[in-house]
Amino acid sequence: MKLGRMSLFVLVAVASVALRDIRAAEVSVGVEINSPGDFYEPLATQGYWVEVGTYGRCWHPSYVEASWRPYCEGTWVWTDDGWYWQSDEPWAWACYHYGRWYNDPYYSWVWVPDVEWGPAWVCFREGGGYCGWAPLPPGWHGGVAIGVDIVPSTWFVFVGEHHFGERHHARDVIVNNTTIVNRTTIINRTRTTVNNRVIADGPRVQDLQRVNHERIQTSTVQTMRQHERTPPITHRAVTQPAVQRENERPARPAPEPERQERKQPEIIRGPPNTPGSPAERKEPVQQRPAEPPSHEGSAPPPQRQAPPPQERREPPPEHREAPPERREPPPQENRGDEHGHEGEQGH
Repeated sequence: MKLGRMSLFVLVAVASVALRDIRAAEVSVGVEINSPGDFYEPLATQGYWVEVGTYGRCWHPSYVEASWRPYCEGTWVWTDDGWYWQSDEPWAWACYHYGRWYNDPYYSWVWVPDVEWGPAWVCFREGGGYCGWAPLPPGWHGGVAIGVDIVPSTWFVFVGEHHFGERHHARDVIVNNTTIVNRTTIINRTRTTVNNRVIADGPRVQDLQRVNHERIQTSTVQTMRQHERTPPITHRAVTQPAVQRENERPARPAPEPERQERKQPEIIRGPPNTPGSPAERKEPVQQRPAEPPSHEGSAPPPQRQAPPPQERREPPPEHREAPPERREPPPQENRGDEHGHEGEQGH
């Protein structure tokens, strides 16, 4: 009897563990990930793919600020698989639970795809009343000690340990604070999940529960994955995304063509009956009394040239005609005196 009850207990326990493993192995509702190519279509409308050095094809989100960082908009939830990062960003289901992040000097933060799922691919720091976390770089796997040569200190963001359980925003986290970095140390503990995944462990939930203002949220991996915002399943053939090569900026919309200013009709001012003058044109040319139109960027119209003054030439002296002589009028005789004298002689 006792042996039968013990066998039944063992059978139930084994079945429970097996069911848990199957549920934990289920992929998020609405998406199937079997290869990196499965990310191409779901992420196509939310960012762009670029070619980055030895990492190959990487993804960068669109519509984010220049100072944007991963793992800054969300909440830490304690699960049976460790710390789970819950975020409302539309691509969080992929880029916070698959793959790794890399801070490229040209493109800034880019995501390197991978098919292994995890609650959050980060490493933690703690000490001096602060907790911090940073994305794990590509190629990291469990069993490798994490140091500044693997995760630079500038990748970490910090909050006071009593705020760890709150919802985090980029405007609230502390970045690039050397004093806090020096007061904290990297947590090099690892954690093995139910599916034998090795992830970086974080601060102990018991320690945070004692000092946090907000109660630490707890749940199960299965519940969290069922609530992930994922795109619907598609069974289309995988197509390669348009990739921006390294040191090429993302494609931007073409600028609007420049409007060409309407040029004023060219008015040629010149003497009549000269080539190109208004007198030879069939249609009349109207001349504006105002200032002439601007001809910036084009050759100026020919300007009217005043005809050269004609020199007055005098003939040589030998051919000059002598001026006519001025003739004095003949003196008039005083006939009255003559008649007077004649009268005197008659008397």
